Amino acid sequence: MNRPRVLVTGGTGVLGRRVVERLGSEGIRARVLSRSGKPGTMKGDLAAEAGVSHLAYISIVGIDRAASYPYYRIKLETEWVVECSPVPYAILRATQFYDLVLKAMRFLDRSPLMLVPRGFLGQPIDAGEVAECLVDLALTLGPQDASPTSADPR
Repeated sequence: MNRPRVLVTGGTGVLGRRVVERLGSEGIRARVLSRSGKPGTMKGDLAAEAGVSHLAYISIVGIDRAASYPYYRIKLETEWVVECSPVPYAILRATQFYDLVLKAMRFLDRSPLMLVPRGFLGQPIDAGEVAECLVDLALTLGPQDASPTSADPR
């Protein structure tokens, strides 16, 4: 059986690093895509012409209800681009990672008083768990499993 060829975007980040490690534990050597071309990565951008057979994309829970924040709006628009692409896909929406919540709390902890916005809600998740789900999606879903699920967010 041929081993899948897996390209990981953001493979040096909090989630991507764990995805690459998880793939390695499955005996799959991931290729890491980077716009910067850092050592150990492939320089480039994602396109249908790259010959990928499936795309597993990570997004954010509730992003469709918070599109006024610029980063969220871009992520939501990217979901739409993925859905409209001829490449079969799966979109996994996750909550914020513990790592980022901890980093934010440490930043706020610099002063003797810590202000937290009223109604602040959070349900962080371990990035390793999300990596495992993302790898499972990438390795088990095929073209027949992909179908557009939402309308143009613009």
